[in-house]
Amino acid sequence: MRCWSSTSSKSFSRSARTNSSASGSSDTLCALASPQDGQAPRALVVLGVRADFYGHLLAHPALAASLPDGQVTLGPMTADELHVAIERPARQAGLGLEPGLVELLLRDLTPPGTAADPGALPLLAHALLVTWQNRQGRLLTVAGYQLTGGIRAAVATTAERAFGSLDASGKDAARRLLLRLVQVGADTGQTRRRVAVEQLYRQVPDPALADVLAVFVRARLLTADTATVEITHEALLTAWPRLSGWIEADRAGLAAYQRLAEAAEAWRPLRSRALLYQGAPLVIATAWAADHTGELGPAEREFLDASTSEQQRGTRRLRRLVAVLSVLVLLSAAATGTALWQRAEARRAQDIAVSQKVAGQVAVLRKTNPALAMQLALAAYRRAQTVEARGAVLDSIAPYVTRYAGGGDWVQALAVAPDQRTLAMGTNNGITQLWDVTQPHRQQPLGVLPTSGHISAVAFRPGPATRILFTAETGQGRLWDVTKSEHPTEVARLDGAIRGGAFSPDGQVLATGDSDVVRLWRVGPSGSVTPLTVLPGHGVAEFVAFSPDGASLLTGGNGTVLLWDAHDLDRPPTQITMNAGEGLDAAVFGPDGRTLAVSGSGYDLRIYHVDADRHFSTPVRPATSDMLFGLAFSPDGTILATGGNDKRITLYDAATGRELAHLGLSSRLLSTAFTRDGDVIAGGVGGSVHVWHDPLSLLTTRGPRAVGPPGPELALLGDRPTQLWDVTDPGRRMLVGVEGPGAAEHSLRLQVTVAKHKAVTLWDIGDPTHPERLVELPIDDLRAAALHPGGRILVTGDNAGHLMIWDVSKPRDPRWLKTIDKDFDDVNSIAFADNGALMATADTNHGIWLWNTTDPANPLELSHSTAHTEAVVVARFSPNQQILVSAGYDWTARLWDVTGRKLDDPVTLVGHTDAVVGASFSPDGKSLLTAGLDNTIRVWSLADRRHPELTAVVSDPELLIPAYAADSRRFATVGDTLTRVWDTDVEAVAGRICAFAGARISPEEWRQHFGDDAYEPPC
Repeated sequence: MRCWSSTSSKSFSRSARTNSSASGSSDTLCALASPQDGQAPRALVVLGVRADFYGHLLAHPALAASLPDGQVTLGPMTADELHVAIERPARQAGLGLEPGLVELLLRDLTPPGTAADPGALPLLAHALLVTWQNRQGRLLTVAGYQLTGGIRAAVATTAERAFGSLDASGKDAARRLLLRLVQVGADTGQTRRRVAVEQLYRQVPDPALADVLAVFVRARLLTADTATVEITHEALLTAWPRLSGWIEADRAGLAAYQRLAEAAEAWRPLRSRALLYQGAPLVIATAWAADHTGELGPAEREFLDASTSEQQRGTRRLRRLVAVLSVLVLLSAAATGTALWQRAEARRAQDIAVSQKVAGQVAVLRKTNPALAMQLALAAYRRAQTVEARGAVLDSIAPYVTRYAGGGDWVQALAVAPDQRTLAMGTNNGITQLWDVTQPHRQQPLGVLPTSGHISAVAFRPGPATRILFTAETGQGRLWDVTKSEHPTEVARLDGAIRGGAFSPDGQVLATGDSDVVRLWRVGPSGSVTPLTVLPGHGVAEFVAFSPDGASLLTGGNGTVLLWDAHDLDRPPTQITMNAGEGLDAAVFGPDGRTLAVSGSGYDLRIYHVDADRHFSTPVRPATSDMLFGLAFSPDGTILATGGNDKRITLYDAATGRELAHLGLSSRLLSTAFTRDGDVIAGGVGGSVHVWHDPLSLLTTRGPRAVGPPGPELALLGDRPTQLWDVTDPGRRMLVGVEGPGAAEHSLRLQVTVAKHKAVTLWDIGDPTHPERLVELPIDDLRAAALHPGGRILVTGDNAGHLMIWDVSKPRDPRWLKTIDKDFDDVNSIAFADNGALMATADTNHGIWLWNTTDPANPLELSHSTAHTEAVVVARFSPNQQILVSAGYDWTARLWDVTGRKLDDPVTLVGHTDAVVGASFSPDGKSLLTAGLDNTIRVWSLADRRHPELTAVVSDPELLIPAYAADSRRFATVGDTLTRVWDTDVEAVAGRICAFAGARISPEEWRQHFGDDAYEPPC
């Protein structure tokens, strides 16, 4: 056995070792010599030679003579070979593969229409390694693979994590170390090189080197034995943007240094003058050393000094150097274009990696800091338009959030001025500010009041007169003239330990509560005050509030609530008491003056209705999980918003106490308010105030529903009673009509809904303002129903595998026609093409069926496929009737070309990590939605329907039914409790994000997510 190893990019020298690698990137040649009768070898078999080193073999006569015979050319691996390469080692190691993992790996490794790139195999190896490290027991999972960042990002993610764990000194040592392990060639790009440990310590004399080596060896990025160190995967050189950036930043200089290091190592043991640099090499090395102070090791420095001394002995060498420099200038100019292109590609790869990383962080951050999450999503998209970043932007749908960074500590009190423009906020450390809530981008408050102590309450006087603001501070209460917000002036002072205060609806009376009593004050036009009366009843009066009609006064403290007749304060008040031992945290009137919400410190929330005699009804007690401090009713009184220790705003139905939606933040919420337009304002820990614009867009009804465009609008049907909604406005839904008899004559338009697998209901929506229930048809274990476009035939499917045909030409009196029994098991989905000529059904027995429905009363089977490996639950036709999409529990969706009325050769869409249970084509046929039990919706471009392109992934916490709007731009998702409208126009969503963003992302927040990249806030 003879072996040659590449010691430079120009030649091969004989070596006593081999250097094979799983990456297929070995630069070592091994030859088997077969002597015969003492003659020279007749045949030479070369093993593991990369194509880009082939030319070097031809430079050696002995090797070149052997090359024509016995060659075996290895092309890219086929999909089957890749499948075996993934699956068989796992099986031999006793590991299992989660369904869908292999297909996902193959898709990422070989994008549609391309062959496997041999250079991608090391990336696959590393991704599998990290997937194994994230396994569940002995199962390699899709979730574990996704944690790696994918085929292209796994190595880079591991490397960036290792690099990020080092301090500044370690990072510098790591850069110098890794560049010593790279071989830069003129015509072979860059390859890894094996370096002796002793040599590395000479070249990188840094105390941190040993620790850096240990970090990268533990991450399996470097391989080290007792004598040598090398990069484990050559793929690291291109897959890690930071390393490729270092290489491209000074490729010529790096090559010069490598030649210098090799020359110094060769000279060191012999110290021969013949081995010293002279001429151009010396000039290049000297220039490089001058620009890289501190980069040279002791051996290189000694060699360079000896070479410089030798050069000074004659001028003939100088003349030679001048000529060589001229040549180098020309070579440098020729290489500049290539270097710039390579640098741009490296930058692009780095941008993609950063975009994907930040987009991945947005989903988690959205639950605790939605205003920041929206801006980060947009910043990631501006960095690189990746699928992940586009999805993160689209996920930023209503309600949009404005953040006002007021400073201070806990925001204890909020009040909205009568003009609905000015917000007053007070903190527990004495800060009171005025903000213009109509200007989200204003970074500074309108004005700051010179308050002090603990601000426990703020309140604006009603009415259009001089603007008066009341503040309750530690030890006193004060009234301020804030007509000129930038110059607030004190107009009255009330002494005492005042806890709360409220103005009467006419603004003429101020009620204050302190540690002993409740006091009433007459308020003059300019804000002056005179005492009126004192009300007993509380040891501590923390809350006071007038009813909107001014007829009642609420006072609360020490666990009790008293309701007074404001026109007859001598009349004994009505009293309610919280649970024994509980304090009182908040109390508020509803806008009708007959609804009252009270929260106690024992996680107790109560909603009372009060009659004309101020008697309290039995309270509605919504379920709560923590203490609540902020209570506010919506302008119409139907919604109660609460905020507290659970770090979220919860919206309740004020009549029933049912939770409707919640809005999360990262801190406790101590104060809550509504604007007249229905925006929710909340203040909490950290001195920030958040405003949710149109939060009620999240709400929906429960019960049977149908999704689809029965008219130009996208409409949804709910229950109790059934309602028809127009959701054409992405930010706000409008109630079109409520179930009832039609108000006028209209043409019959049918809609169908399936209710709880028990009945199918036919609706007349000819008059959208009065959707009318025509008939409810009971069917046991009903699974699916669809109306033929002609409107005279209804087809239903059930869990018993029956496909039933119904005559609904008289919709109030449906008539069964026939039942089709096939090997369905369960009939899960039924769909008609728009022209009515085709019908598709999907079943639990892996089946998708195509039917001729030219005569819809007698469907004729055209084709049947069991390409799916699990139950099929979705079947939908494209608007042009040429494509059928099916989807199911094998985590895939499949596109079928049905122009030939055959179910052959489907295109398979993968990526969901659970069953795919919904699909919808856009009306223009250019896009497709797929929805899965993984709570994601994938948006696909069908510009090339044989190779659909994933454009975005959005997420929702509920099981979803998706449907496109008539404009093909927006779509709605309907869950068990929420209906949401999504806009796929990224720039339109970006505009709304920036319109509502408020305080923009700070430099500190930017560095936390983008590192040292230039600060570029997206809005």
